[in-house]
Amino acid sequence: MGENEDKQVLVKNMLFATLDTSVRKLTLPDQKKFLLSDTVGFVSQLPHQLVQAFKSTLAEAANADLLIQVVDYSDPHRDMMIKTTEDTLKEIGIDNIPMVVALNKADKMETPYPTREGDNLIMAATDKTSLVELTAIIKEKVFKNFKTLQLMIPFDKGDVVSYLNDNATVLKTDYDANGTLITAELNEVDAKRFSRYVQPVD
Repeated sequence: MGENEDKQVLVKNMLFATLDTSVRKLTLPDQKKFLLSDTVGFVSQLPHQLVQAFKSTLAEAANADLLIQVVDYSDPHRDMMIKTTEDTLKEIGIDNIPMVVALNKADKMETPYPTREGDNLIMAATDKTSLVELTAIIKEKVFKNFKTLQLMIPFDKGDVVSYLNDNATVLKTDYDANGTLITAELNEVDAKRFSRYVQPVD
């Protein structure tokens, strides 16, 4: 098969090839962890049989805390692309999950970036500052239920200190005669799990 035929086959089957998703566990510098699922793209006038395929492929999206729609900001049809995604999500029953629109490739346009407009971000994936801003938005949305607590951990509970250092955002660590005093951001599960160690914040 020649090179041109290879390209034709690739283009012909591209819609089917992109039905796969990939999921990765990401750990941020402050120890916050989340699962990132890279899903399929959307096209207008999607055939009914592919809408059905989307339903099963995007099953995990129905349980997501946040959806991030990545759109080519330099594409003149970007508004239609955004609407297509919204319409497709509604069709497969996913219309009640917060969404951030990442308007990517702003470096191809004469516009300042990164620029946040509500929950939308004009950005360039090749720009570190843009990625920092996108990460900040993700943290703001996904970890909004985290609590900042002060915990007094007895010295004989070193396993708790180790757990917090590995799995929580530890903001401050002090020591006194009673044990290790840790100020940390905890998710709801860990806040309940370690509630017996919580101290009033001065």
